[in-house]
Amino acid sequence: MQRGAHLVALAVVAGLIAFAIAPACAADGSYRMLEVMTGGAHNFDSDLHIEQDGEAPLDFNAEWEVGGTGAMYYDLRYGWWGGDRAQEVEHLHHKMLLTNNPPEVENFQISHGVNMFMYNQAWRDGDWIQRAGLGLVVSHAENTVRGLKLTDAGSGNLFSGYRLSGGCAQYALERQWPIGGDWYFSAEAKGTVAWIEVPVVNGQAELWNYALHGLAGFGYRFD
Repeated sequence: MQRGAHLVALAVVAGLIAFAIAPACAADGSYRMLEVMTGGAHNFDSDLHIEQDGEAPLDFNAEWEVGGTGAMYYDLRYGWWGGDRAQEVEHLHHKMLLTNNPPEVENFQISHGVNMFMYNQAWRDGDWIQRAGLGLVVSHAENTVRGLKLTDAGSGNLFSGYRLSGGCAQYALERQWPIGGDWYFSAEAKGTVAWIEVPVVNGQAELWNYALHGLAGFGYRFD
C-alpha cells in the first residue's frame, strides 16, 4: 500500500465513528468538548526483538526514555457527553528512545511518534472522570542497526515514514476545574499499553510499550 495510506484510512474511520456518535449525543441535549494537553511519561523496560535477513536475531530487555527527535509529546481529545457518560476519539503522541543500545544497534527511536489513535468510553465518578480506550498505533521509526540506517525522509510525502504498526489500550483518571465561561483546566493520569512492529533495514523489530503518563492542559465545552 502507498506510504501514508494506512494513516489516511484511519482518519476516515475516525470520522465515520464521529458522525455515527454525534447525533445520538445531540439528541440527549448534552455537549461536546475539545481538550489539548501536554506533559510527560515514563516508559517501563520491555523486550525488544529485532530480525534482519541473514543475521542472528537480537533479543534483549530494552530501557526506554521519552525523547528523541520530532514533535513534542502531546494529547488531543474530542468527545460527546450525554449525562454522566461520554464517547471520545483521542490522539496521544508518545515517544520512545532506546538508551541501553547493544553494539549492533547504534540508534533506535520512535520519536516522530508512537501515535495512539483511540476510541474511548468515559464516565463521571464524583469529581473525577474515568476513561478506558482501545485503538491503533501509527508510528514513525528512526533506527540504525548493524550500520544500516532506516531512511524514510526526503520523499516530499507528508506521511513519509508513518506506518500502521499495532494496537493499544488505555485507562485514565481525569480531574477538571472551571476557569471561566466554557473553558476549564484539566489534569490527567493514564496508563497505556501498546504492541508495536516497526521496520529496520532488511527486517523488522517488535516490542511492547508499557507507560504511565501525566498530562495537563485546557478544554472547551460547546453545543
